[in-house]
Amino acid sequence: MLGTTKQILTLPKQYSSKYNRNLLMYANLITTASMVDKLANCILKNFDLTHIQFNILKILFGAANNNEQVTPGDISKRLMFASSDLTRLLDRLEKKDLITREVDPTNRRKININITEKGELLVLEYMPIMHQATNNFFEAYISENDREIMIKALEVIQKNVSLTNVKCLETMM
Repeated sequence: MLGTTKQILTLPKQYSSKYNRNLLMYANLITTASMVDKLANCILKNFDLTHIQFNILKILFGAANNNEQVTPGDISKRLMFASSDLTRLLDRLEKKDLITREVDPTNRRKININITEKGELLVLEYMPIMHQATNNFFEAYISENDREIMIKALEVIQKNVSLTNVKCLETMM
């Protein structure tokens, strides 16, 4: 069995403690994201969905409530997900009757993705379950102040990763 992140990430002494702390922060971020993803996928198994498929449905659900049209490119950029992989995911969601693809009436080259009523019902059924799971965890273990700090720090990371890696991300999509 693997040890804790600190045990796994042991660097030679010649590296500065600042370097070690930054690497430890990175390792913790990646490990935590993986753990949260596994939790979400565990809950979503009951709905025959993966976390990424559900994120697509949430995007479409929000867009439908705001009367906005969403293209595959919009989803790909929002999730920082390769377009080629997105096509496969959309195919699966369409086969489950959770989404539809429609040619835009004003631009025949543009495809709009819409959530179906079945997809909306699934989102509405899942959200209280996930909210309960996350609320119980975060409120039990992390103070309100620490949650606010964490949200701000993650927003800074997301903004800067997307700004500094635009070219890398564009090649993925």
